[in-house]
Amino acid sequence: MKKIAAALAGAACVLLSTAAHATQFRLDFNVGSFTNNFVTLEHAPITGSILFSAAAMGAAVDSIDAVDLVIDSHVYTADEIGAELWGSNYAFGGKAGAIGSVEALTNDFYIYVNGFGNDFQFATDQTYLYFGRDITATIGAADAGADVPEPASAALLLAGLGGLGLLRRRRSRSR
Repeated sequence: MKKIAAALAGAACVLLSTAAHATQFRLDFNVGSFTNNFVTLEHAPITGSILFSAAAMGAAVDSIDAVDLVIDSHVYTADEIGAELWGSNYAFGGKAGAIGSVEALTNDFYIYVNGFGNDFQFATDQTYLYFGRDITATIGAADAGADVPEPASAALLLAGLGGLGLLRRRRSRSR
């Protein structure tokens, strides 16, 4: 009986423990106006979001999970965007140029987010560089959905409990 109780306690500890994994964060940003460093340029505000995974806030980005960003007619995908950690701040950008720079006459952008001033630049296949002004950006933990147990975990739990039941039944018959 003690072995069964110990086995059940061990199984409960393993099943109820949390796995070490990356946390999802969400960058939301809005860029209100643009300049070419000389004059204000006419362009509609740009609003976007990037969902990414990292071990913790301020840690290197493990993956870009989702993107909601359209600049002019170009719809960005997660595969087109990279990220770098600059100190404890994040830089995200298109992969046409290096992250943190923009390649003119390509669909490219970058946004640098820090606590006191954000930076945003973009270009399209039809334009040179636009520098963003009136930039607001926030990064926070993404809304996590409810944890769903994996079917394999449930199957292993049921198989283990069934095995314990059979073992107990055999022992009770042999007495």
